[in-house]
Amino acid sequence: MLLSQKIADLRGLKLDTVRFPAVYWPKKSQYWVSIDTDDDGVVDKTYVLDMKDSLKGILKWTVFTGAVVGTAFAIVEVAGTNELYIGSDDLYKLDESKVNDAGVSFTTSIVTKEFDINLASNRKELLRWGIEFVKRTATLTLAVKINFDGSTAHTKSIVADALSIDLTAFARTMVTGRRRFKRIQLVIDNVGDESFELESLYFELTPLTIKKARSI
Repeated sequence: MLLSQKIADLRGLKLDTVRFPAVYWPKKSQYWVSIDTDDDGVVDKTYVLDMKDSLKGILKWTVFTGAVVGTAFAIVEVAGTNELYIGSDDLYKLDESKVNDAGVSFTTSIVTKEFDINLASNRKELLRWGIEFVKRTATLTLAVKINFDGSTAHTKSIVADALSIDLTAFARTMVTGRRRFKRIQLVIDNVGDESFELESLYFELTPLTIKKARSI
């Protein structure tokens, strides 16, 4: 899964079709649309536009692959709540708390885009990073990798078993060793049978002036 606020590949897609399976989900203030990105006749990605923070001027795009990619969507009222159903020939309810499929556990991998942090300075020095998330299961362990310019520079394990379920938590870590970069990317994985929601990312950094400079 690729998380981004600006999906560049949407603008660059060259598609033969002008009709796409799509739906608006009021419960989450989200638009869902499935796309055949390589024009092979098979829908392979679902793009989700999150409007929750639109009043703040923030539009969040998420790209899903796997079981949440469907050729049909439906919004069905269940116990007074509008729920999202996804599928092709058959539609299945999207279970937000599901951590296994027919008894087989699976993991979630969140791969962010490569951020340049919108700084005019070409090179930066990372001091601290953090993630804001919501824990959805009693136990939760996150494995975080930080990639600098395409190569892994840091790894961190976050054990959140003691945190309360369904409450927002924040984890922040100071960086030691290699920390200079042009572009930065995070890869966040969870353990099977555990669930979480990523809310936001945090970077504390310093822009660098010239190649051998420490900081401004």
